[in-house]
Amino acid sequence: MKLLLFLLLSGFASAQTLTVSGVVLDENNATMPGVSVYLDGTSIGVLTDEKGTFELSVKSRINTNLIISFIGFETVIVENPFGKRRYEIHMQPKATELREVVIGNEGFSRDKKLKAFRAHFLGDTKAGRACKILNEDDIYFKYDVKTNTLTAGSDAPLRISNPYLGYEVTFSLVEFWIEFPYKTVKPETAVGSFYAGTTVYQEMTGDKKKFSDHRSKSYLGSQMHFFRNLLNNKWGKDDFELYSGSWPANPVEYFTVGGQSEGVYAVNVKSDAKINSANTLNAPKFYSSFNLMYDRKKQSKVIFKTPTFHVDEYGNTDSAYEITFGGEMSKLRVGDLLPMDYSQ
Repeated sequence: MKLLLFLLLSGFASAQTLTVSGVVLDENNATMPGVSVYLDGTSIGVLTDEKGTFELSVKSRINTNLIISFIGFETVIVENPFGKRRYEIHMQPKATELREVVIGNEGFSRDKKLKAFRAHFLGDTKAGRACKILNEDDIYFKYDVKTNTLTAGSDAPLRISNPYLGYEVTFSLVEFWIEFPYKTVKPETAVGSFYAGTTVYQEMTGDKKKFSDHRSKSYLGSQMHFFRNLLNNKWGKDDFELYSGSWPANPVEYFTVGGQSEGVYAVNVKSDAKINSANTLNAPKFYSSFNLMYDRKKQSKVIFKTPTFHVDEYGNTDSAYEITFGGEMSKLRVGDLLPMDYSQ
């Protein structure tokens, strides 16, 4: 599953259009019309026709999964969808489950929990504050008083209106938590948060130029922008500057972009020898961290816990759990996320 983590156009082009097609069947092998089929994290999606068939085309390979979703049925996730051109998808009915109503005694109202959820899920930026979750009643919460952790979930995809970027977003929440230092749900006190899920984007009608300007602002200095620049070895004072600690670092010495396979590139990262040689039980097997400066004013931190990761031509990585960001980049949440196939 492609996961979104707070914690995600190059100059390379693929001349061949890639097509993924297939048919969707139910548990009785009957065709299923009206099923949502999309590439996770993109605006590329269709509904199956009256014969249950679908076809998606992209200009170049995107490092994502194929999602097949229909109300009342288990969601099907196809990894590496471009490895096969035609699929026969079998969907199974979702088991009926009555959710237990938990009466908490932690003393926090649902409104306070929602406030914390919005801040750490949508983000406290112009884009994040402009977003509205249209089905907040589907969200349920649990607060663990032993760990001071708020978790959230939803059995139905969250429908998010983002008038700042001009998208209607459908977000299937897989995991969400916020950790607090003590018994509280004040969003500004959180020591860490995490969200994961699958998304599909739909264009809003409205002022296209305004949407384009806002999208560009969200893109510049983002994780997507960073990975695209890394892939193209594009660094400098008007873009990203790399630092090892407080010292300027030469990116060529730390990152090696290898060959590509169907639009996906392998990137090798030089390790932090001092940390890797630490003789402690808790020392990571691989660890390399850098400070980033974008446009001479926005400071972030990136930590790699893998020596090799893969990036597609659009700047999407398959190592969301092993590459984390702090600082300005970590403030960009779902409200500032752009489709994986976004281009300026």
